[in-house]
Amino acid sequence: MEHKNKTVVKAMTLLNLFLARERLSLGDMIELTGMPKTSVYRMVCSLEEMGFLDRDENGMYALGLLFLQYGHLVSERLDIRKIALPIMEDLRDDVDEAVHLIVRQGNEAMYIEKIEGTQTVRLYTAIGRRSPLYAGACARSILTFLPEEERDAYIKKTELVPIASGT
Repeated sequence: MEHKNKTVVKAMTLLNLFLARERLSLGDMIELTGMPKTSVYRMVCSLEEMGFLDRDENGMYALGLLFLQYGHLVSERLDIRKIALPIMEDLRDDVDEAVHLIVRQGNEAMYIEKIEGTQTVRLYTAIGRRSPLYAGACARSILTFLPEEERDAYIKKTELVPIASGT
């Protein structure tokens, strides 16, 4: 953390708690982060005032709608999404199935676009959802085409057991 601003890191630590939880109390945030009560209180007040957090009538906090605006902007500004969208639509029309666009982010895949098919049975996926590279057909397609050394290192690190074909 040589070049990171400690206040920003602490504020992001608070916001990252909401990746796993929909709502948190001030006490929850203090307990989960181990940060001093006064620091958490000041940061939460600032984040709420700026629209990053919303507080309900019970004093529970949730991510603010400002994140929806940021998320939409990020999605709209992704060049790969703009390029892929017409191709995805053509593919969906050809096969009448949902089409997903994912990108690799470290050892995970992130869904950045999807187009639903018209089939009644659907797989639930959400834009922004992350998945390990070994989980799901989309993510596995990235894993499959990694350079052999990189793929082998990933498999060894995640301790995946290869499934024998034909059994």
